[in-house]
Amino acid sequence: MRYDKNIFKKSFAYTLLKNYVDVCFKLFYKVSYINKEKTPSKGKLIFAPNHQNALMDALAVLFSFTWQPVFLARSDIFANKTAARILSFLKILPVYRIRDGYDQLANNKDVFEQIFRVFDHDTPITILPEGNHDDRKLLRPLKKGIARMAFSYRHQKEEKQEIQIIPVGLNYSRHHHPGSNLHIRYGDPINISEFDEPYLENQAKGYNSFLSTLSERLKENILHISKTDHYNTISDLLDISKALLTARGYSQEMIFTFQKKIIDKIETNAEEKPQKTETLNQLNNELQAKLKQEKLTNYDFSQWDKSDSTLLNSVKMGLLALLSPLYLYAMVNNVIPGLIVKRISRLFKDPQFISTITFVATIVIYPLVQLLQSLLVGLVFQSFFVALIYAATLLPGFFFERFFTRTWKNLTKRLRIKRIKAEVDEIIISINDETGFLDLKS
Repeated sequence: MRYDKNIFKKSFAYTLLKNYVDVCFKLFYKVSYINKEKTPSKGKLIFAPNHQNALMDALAVLFSFTWQPVFLARSDIFANKTAARILSFLKILPVYRIRDGYDQLANNKDVFEQIFRVFDHDTPITILPEGNHDDRKLLRPLKKGIARMAFSYRHQKEEKQEIQIIPVGLNYSRHHHPGSNLHIRYGDPINISEFDEPYLENQAKGYNSFLSTLSERLKENILHISKTDHYNTISDLLDISKALLTARGYSQEMIFTFQKKIIDKIETNAEEKPQKTETLNQLNNELQAKLKQEKLTNYDFSQWDKSDSTLLNSVKMGLLALLSPLYLYAMVNNVIPGLIVKRISRLFKDPQFISTITFVATIVIYPLVQLLQSLLVGLVFQSFFVALIYAATLLPGFFFERFFTRTWKNLTKRLRIKRIKAEVDEIIISINDETGFLDLKS
């Protein structure tokens, strides 16, 4: 496979595309950062994020800075020549794995040579060291590729080159839900030179020592549930705490700290006080049954404190009814691109690709269809001015439709919440006795 020998160089066309997608990405997620300003901006850098959400993980790192890093991705997505050219333009290089066939592993020699040229020009590289994605709140074993790449470059010449590896923790409140929070944490850089001694003694020992350190640094910056026997209960309580505390105005950093304490306390109890953990599991099962009864989810706790009076809810619904003609106008204009995006998303079976396909299809399909609709309106009315006015209403209409839908859903959820609130609050108080971080009165 041929690679762009100048993949490390900045591209004007790439910059234009990046600026557009950057704006769209930060509309799709509410992004917050920790320690981004402390991240090195020069030198041989490898960014190593956890991998939960397909392409969105790479975009999360890409849009943290104004740079143009090179990414590494699994080789099978390069099988199509057209796809390979597009990926090359997007500064993505393939990595060959054993599952691709032993005969393909030899291609990594050429890939590594290209990576070394990228390092020589101080262009950052991003690699997802888990190797594949999984949306559970845990870090899986890291693959050796990142270690092999870093050590190979450092020790290829007599004059040793320093490489810094930056752990990146990606924490999604809801992976596939537009408007949800994405909390990105940049860890302290790891110097590959720190592992020279074990590496020179034994390569495998050097790899394992480095990967162990990187794994621990990543776990410090993500929500990592190690007790998978109690995964559902812990995950549910993390989602509930996130929804409650976000609605109350807590910073994402404070929420992350609270959630880490929840994990630590429950997992400690699982070892030291297993009976309390079983009680907690039972309480959570009871809680989930109550929510399911009213077709609510853990994320609906964002509406839990907003117990408006029936009169106030009626007034709000009345205001929405007055705005319904605008909603119908917006909905009609968005129905065609919406159906196309849904049709495309159904072609992909991997659930972790839901947000990726929805995001990419939306930022490509909606503008194209809206342009065609505007041209059609111009032809029908024989007026460029009418087409321009119509086109100017489409983007605001897109956001208004989503605002209207979200507001209506939240109001109806509050009515359903009122029916079970007293019972659920009792369960939450009992759960709070076990965790200490779900007090509804705090």
